[in-house]
Amino acid sequence: MNKKVKIALGILIFGLILFGFVAYKWLKYREIYATTNAAFIRSEQISRINFKRVAGRISKIYVEEGETVKKGDIIAEINAEVYRLKKKGLIHKVKSLQSEMLSLEHKISKIKNEININIEKLKKEEKALREEKKALNAKINEVNAQLTQVKKDYKRYKNLYQKGAVSENSFEDIATKLKVLKNKKDSLEYNLSSIDYEISAFQERMQLIKENKKVIAELKSKKESLKEKINGLQAEIEDTKNLISYTKLKAPIQGVVGKKFANAGTVVNSETPIVSIVDTRHIYAEVLLEETKINGVDKGDKVYITPDANSEQKYEGVVREIYPASAATYALIPRDITAGEFTEVAQRIPIKVSITNGDIGLLRIGMGVDVEIKR
Repeated sequence: MNKKVKIALGILIFGLILFGFVAYKWLKYREIYATTNAAFIRSEQISRINFKRVAGRISKIYVEEGETVKKGDIIAEINAEVYRLKKKGLIHKVKSLQSEMLSLEHKISKIKNEININIEKLKKEEKALREEKKALNAKINEVNAQLTQVKKDYKRYKNLYQKGAVSENSFEDIATKLKVLKNKKDSLEYNLSSIDYEISAFQERMQLIKENKKVIAELKSKKESLKEKINGLQAEIEDTKNLISYTKLKAPIQGVVGKKFANAGTVVNSETPIVSIVDTRHIYAEVLLEETKINGVDKGDKVYITPDANSEQKYEGVVREIYPASAATYALIPRDITAGEFTEVAQRIPIKVSITNGDIGLLRIGMGVDVEIKR
């Protein structure tokens, strides 16, 4: 075997050994690490904010794109004059209804007092009449007793007069006494019937007074109706106050203004986006790992991250979550294979990676990164 053949054979053997070593290292690397470049920087929260329940012309926008805002900072403002005028009108209506309700309360109180006074007055008058009636009945009983005796005397004197045993004057005296008693009884009974009539009239007057209670019931019903209207208006006032507060758009989170969608002077409604705020403090890497590489990847595995923009920047992280379905499953329009047309493609499983080490201030939302997940 000549020298050249030996050299060539040696080079070949060395190359095979080197290739075998590299292949071994590469296979070992693939066994230990799951790698992909289908990974992107995401934010835990990106808020596209808009005015709540109000519409109008933007009077001022207080932020610019790229500006950092804190939660509660005023982002933009709509002219609230129309809502202030509405609130003023509602307050005026409430005061008017409250005044009307106060007037009803006074009227109800006055009628109640009048009813109580009149009832007490009638009761006293009725009591006096009944006492007078009792006295008249006593007098009538007394006169009846006298009449019974005088009638007997009259009958006896009449028999005696007819026999000539008593004088005509004596008989006339007893007859006159009988007549007087009868007249007295008639007068007393007339007075008694008058009192009975008055007592009956008192009952009717008492009933008429009690009828006024129906008026009170109607007034109370009207008062309740006014109260309901007032409560409704007060609720509307509170709602209008909320609308006035909603004319100032406030940042719901701390973050950076990523995009402005409107400017001062723009007419907007409650569905018009004004700005987008990105939470840059809580970011993570979203990894779309091929299903063929998912085996052996678990929560808590260490992850090495390299941004596409600068391969010299290095970050570390850990697997925080492995989604239970492929990325295609969450698509708005899922792939339709019912027609029988099917091309096999490797599905990708979304994995959320928390960034634990590195300057996250250099990262931007949506930036592509390469990841190595150590199994």
